[in-house]
Amino acid sequence: MDKDNFLARLEATIEPVQQDRRDKWPMTYSQNYQRQELLFRGRFSSVHVARFTRKAGTMEEKSCITKSRYIGQIFDYIKRQGSEDAECLTSYIAKNILVELLVLTRLRHRNIMHAHLVQLIRDDLVIAMPRLYNLFTLVEKYQRLHYDDPLSISIIAPIVRQICSGLAFLHCIPIIHRKINPRSVFLTRGGTVKLGCFGSARLLPKDEKCHLPPTAVYPEFMSPEVRLATRNLKKGAETARSYSVSSDIWSVGVLILHMISFFPEEKCRRLAPNFADIMMEKHMPFHYLINKMMVFFVLMTTCNNFNFASVL
Repeated sequence: MDKDNFLARLEATIEPVQQDRRDKWPMTYSQNYQRQELLFRGRFSSVHVARFTRKAGTMEEKSCITKSRYIGQIFDYIKRQGSEDAECLTSYIAKNILVELLVLTRLRHRNIMHAHLVQLIRDDLVIAMPRLYNLFTLVEKYQRLHYDDPLSISIIAPIVRQICSGLAFLHCIPIIHRKINPRSVFLTRGGTVKLGCFGSARLLPKDEKCHLPPTAVYPEFMSPEVRLATRNLKKGAETARSYSVSSDIWSVGVLILHMISFFPEEKCRRLAPNFADIMMEKHMPFHYLINKMMVFFVLMTTCNNFNFASVL
């Protein structure tokens, strides 16, 4: 599939879902939106804070998040490389883009992020989304204000319940997120959790498992199977250990550790960042791995006297 062919198909695909009819934002991105703070810049994508104003007198200025995917640059790069797997690679990228659009524009769930606007500007795909707090920022602020005390179970439980609700909805399709970490979980002012960052999500046929590792994720939150798939890819292995939607649940478990002990940024650094590899290599359950980590146990048992250690 060449660039022009894919862009033409993509434009026809997004035409019916360009605008969220429940909350209409301006359609013409270049005329109504002004990019401001840069939040992230990758090789083929970037994320900005953007502002827009509707017609004078109808609405005050509002802000949103805009994600730009440089599709033209991706196809040009693949063409320059001249790889024998160019067709497979472009197909893989196309599927990732389409799955992200499917989730943000078609799936309706209170715990799934949605798009205000989707537009193709020349060779770039631009997606405007709500501007929300991410979990990493909130946990970091809590850690600073409460002198490294763990989050209360009254805070952790509603967050985890809503994450699981959103994932259960995705897994029934089945879509595997593959990038669950504190920076891909967002919260509204009212405390509603929204799963985001679907650039690595995959739509799996029934009873099929995924073999390719996700990109640009935080390795501490990856399951042992996904970490192994990543290492095999770097070594050029032809086959990799498969994994399924259960890898997302592993990441949720590590999220809980993050909210309790601030892993992997905790000051004591008792739990190894590669603990998933250690568990797999030594066939060691998690509660055996942390058996001698007294500081870690104390943290888990001080979340409003809720005994996390007994659960683990």
